[in-house]
Amino acid sequence: MSKGSNNLIKQGAVLADSPMDIMVDILGTEYVREKNKANSPGSDASKNDTNNMKKNIKNLTVTQKKLLAMLGHDPIYIDDLIRANDMKISETIQHMNELCRQGFADCVEKCYYILR
Repeated sequence: MSKGSNNLIKQGAVLADSPMDIMVDILGTEYVREKNKANSPGSDASKNDTNNMKKNIKNLTVTQKKLLAMLGHDPIYIDDLIRANDMKISETIQHMNELCRQGFADCVEKCYYILR
């Protein structure tokens, strides 16, 4: 067994299987839980967001709609979006920034995106 790994565990190291694990560790479970509750299907904020999204989705480009369709509640890495759409890096970043600005997506960690 490795003494280095054992020492890290003794110092409080935790397993991180996903970007969400890191967010929970940094921000705390209460913050993440509150953010998820605010975006849950039954909340008033969620209903308003849904109505606004339906109105604004017509204004999205075909490329933005494709990118949006790939997003979910599990973070997806920008490279995966680029490969799946055979796009240039700068073009993908520009579209993702616009989707975030319009409230369709969130950048939860550098280069990881989720559906808002």
